Amino acid sequence: MNITGYARSCRESFQALAFHDVDSLVLSQLCYYEFESLSDRRRRLPLRELLRGNLDELTRRYKNPVPHAAFLNAVADSPRFGDLVLSHFRLRARPEEEVQFCAMTFRGKDLAFLAFRGTDNSMTGWKEDMNMSFADSVPAQKEAVRYLKTVAKSCSLPLWLGGHSKGGNLAVYASLFCGEPIQERIRAVFNHDGPGFRPAVLEHPAYGRMLGKLHKSMPNFSVFGMILSQREPVKVVRSDRTLLMQHDPLSWQIAGTEFETLPDLSPWSKKIGVVINRWMARYSDADRRRFVDTLFFLLAENGYTDSEAVLADWKNCTRTLYASGQKLDPDTRRFMRNTVGSLIALSARSFLFPVPPKPAEFGREVVRPAGSGAKTKKGRPSGKRS
Repeated sequence: MNITGYARSCRESFQALAFHDVDSLVLSQLCYYEFESLSDRRRRLPLRELLRGNLDELTRRYKNPVPHAAFLNAVADSPRFGDLVLSHFRLRARPEEEVQFCAMTFRGKDLAFLAFRGTDNSMTGWKEDMNMSFADSVPAQKEAVRYLKTVAKSCSLPLWLGGHSKGGNLAVYASLFCGEPIQERIRAVFNHDGPGFRPAVLEHPAYGRMLGKLHKSMPNFSVFGMILSQREPVKVVRSDRTLLMQHDPLSWQIAGTEFETLPDLSPWSKKIGVVINRWMARYSDADRRRFVDTLFFLLAENGYTDSEAVLADWKNCTRTLYASGQKLDPDTRRFMRNTVGSLIALSARSFLFPVPPKPAEFGREVVRPAGSGAKTKKGRPSGKRS
């Protein structure tokens, strides 16, 4: 079953069954729905009433709203989730500042879960993601720190943080830079298939302090979660979709109250992660910034305003960008051609003549499913819940 089935079947309270990583994925998925279309007064209702009464508005961005409506109904009917109340809704989307941020808090009797939204389909959101390749921090990460401090100041409840995709990255970043008093109140931070971090963050003392509270989960075929690096172990979750569609939280499988885990990431996922990280390692931060800025300049010049249009007609988009690239000044045109060419060449070599990744390139330890017989680095079987 997926998280819809979990919301239907898990009827225990958080006092009877402690909050865990599957609960985090449920609430991280909720964060994607259009609560911004509702007034503050309507958002203050318990989820049981809030979700039932606003299904059409919350799911209107989806071409096929049926599975999303089923998920929202399951959460609304759930004794576990139905009494949670949404608070501290925060949305900030400013193209001129290259920031796309949304977060909300789900409060219960004994917990507050801060959910951070992943990337939407705006070019602003996608560019901010790519800016992570050359910047130690981006505006959404700084916004996440401010958000956590605001929520922590307004309530005395124990804190859990989480998010899917970029939202997972934001949750981890916020927990690292919120200060030690707030860190002591944080019980756990969940990063569901979100990117990692650059060395400046990984080597920060706060990362070491929080490491035992950081939990990462990824589907068997992950791309977004393979970008950059992290130090926390990874739980590999079975998905009922293929390739990039495994990024969808509604595809992740649950057995009972636990993620259905697999022994390792797929070989293709590992290869893609190595190719991306080796490619980025070839270029300075200035060159990475130049490449990202030029790419998004070309997209904007040709009227592409969201990622859906690019992905739906990627072949024509590629031809259009190539034609526009011929109009760039000679130096920039040569730089873009060489940069893209090096990615193609590296991909070909890596898939035809693979070289095992170095530990620094992979940067993740896999949590093995219980009973697999596999060992962690410390030599102990690992099948524990995050």
